[in-house]
Amino acid sequence: MFRTQGGAGVAAPQSVEEEIVVMGRRLADWRGQATFMNKRPRCKTIKSTGDARIDRIGCDAMTQCIVKTRDTFAIRDKAKPDTPPAATAEWRRVMGECVRDQRQLGLRAYFAARPKR
Repeated sequence: MFRTQGGAGVAAPQSVEEEIVVMGRRLADWRGQATFMNKRPRCKTIKSTGDARIDRIGCDAMTQCIVKTRDTFAIRDKAKPDTPPAATAEWRRVMGECVRDQRQLGLRAYFAARPKR
């Protein structure tokens, strides 16, 4: 299971560039939890941004990253409770970097697919 935490309050955007920054800040405030259920990745929003699009980007990032890190860091499996703390810390670091990168990709994809103003 992996949980995320994030940033600060957000003002209304005025341009597409500002809107990207604002959505990124809102996404930083989003909290979620990812795990596997019946060998499939699942994500649950714990603290919503109030915008389903942003929440979806957060969950998509987490499910993609938990899949990517699961094979490399099988040590996170609940069946192995004796996982060394250093290995858990490394998994959290790698997972955090992956989630950050995937969120950025998700935001870029959202704006690329959105009709031009």
